[in-house]
Amino acid sequence: MRSLRFMWSGNPATLGDVVWLKKKRGHEIAGGVELAVERQMREHFIEGITVRYECDALMAEFSFRGWESPIRIAKEYENDFSPPREIYIPPSAPHLVENANRRIRADYERIRQAGIPLCEKFFTQAMVTRERPSSPEQRVCSLQDAIDLKTCGEGVSVNVETFVSLGRSGGLPLRVFGAVYTVETRGEKFHVMKEYVLNSNMMYAPNEEEDIANRRMMRDVSRLQAAGIMPEYKKFEVNKK
Repeated sequence: MRSLRFMWSGNPATLGDVVWLKKKRGHEIAGGVELAVERQMREHFIEGITVRYECDALMAEFSFRGWESPIRIAKEYENDFSPPREIYIPPSAPHLVENANRRIRADYERIRQAGIPLCEKFFTQAMVTRERPSSPEQRVCSLQDAIDLKTCGEGVSVNVETFVSLGRSGGLPLRVFGAVYTVETRGEKFHVMKEYVLNSNMMYAPNEEEDIANRRMMRDVSRLQAAGIMPEYKKFEVNKK
């Protein structure tokens, strides 16, 4: 069976398409690239609640000349994705830049080996350094946002609802220990979801997963209390008789 890529025709949609056209068809192609850090809103759905949060995405827009009109291809190289969860710590700003540059350098190498001229650019620390917004329109997308608002003198209250979700991942049983933090401030209500334990294939014993989840949740509760926010919460007790 012939490869779909071998039969492919039309304008390229990926960097791989551009490289293939240059190598296999000898297209005369010249390229350029612009880098940016975009603030994006994303969603995570769990336990009947859609949690909206912001993240910084390190993006590159490639432009290639060799067709009737330039071809533009956007690609994300790293982000500080963070609903946030304790078991996944989002990269710090220096690591965001390091990770993104490592990945884009690999793409530059592919483009260079294909013989496509392109002026290489790299992400910098200055691009991802920003001050946290403090305008009245600020959304609460993380517990740190709630802490920042409290520090600025805003009234903030927090209620914590824990949950245990059962399911499967990759054919293996999965149990998720998490909490939804309902933050009320400025007459608005926001939800911040955190996952504290993902017990895939029951790698943790029942008591162990509960202890880990409670320990991680109490770190967040302590952060809020230190800022003067006294959340209403209950610990995980699903394995108690």
